[in-house]
Amino acid sequence: MFNLGILTAHGSRLFGNTARSKAGQAQGGALQNQGDATLTEMDVEDNEAASDGGPAIGGGMSNGGTLTAHGSRLVGNAARSNAGQASGGALANQGDATLTETAVEGNEAASDRGGAVGGGVANFGTLTARGSQLVGNAARSNAGNAQGG
Repeated sequence: MFNLGILTAHGSRLFGNTARSKAGQAQGGALQNQGDATLTEMDVEDNEAASDGGPAIGGGMSNGGTLTAHGSRLVGNAARSNAGQASGGALANQGDATLTETAVEGNEAASDRGGAVGGGVANFGTLTARGSQLVGNAARSNAGNAQGG
């Protein structure tokens, strides 16, 4: 899903989606948000941003706008790159994000020939987390730095 406007989702599931690039950047496996997104009681699960020749950003979601998640689950998502940096297995945030009572579990940022940042969440903007859990996330790199599981 790509959002440039206003997105409101309740009780839905974003499952098994992939943003894939052979030579460039892959971003937002399930959701790339550049607008205003509110997710309530959502499951964002088993999504992937994957690139063979560039960075992979936000396996579950990539946010460059305003994102609010409440009572949601970000589980089993992955940002994977064969040649560039992998950022934010569940969420790569470059905007304003608020996670309230949200579980971020079992996500991964992994790169074969670059760095890996934020297995669960990679934050490059403003992030507020309240009553949320980050559990069992991993950043893995075969050639560069791995930071923030």
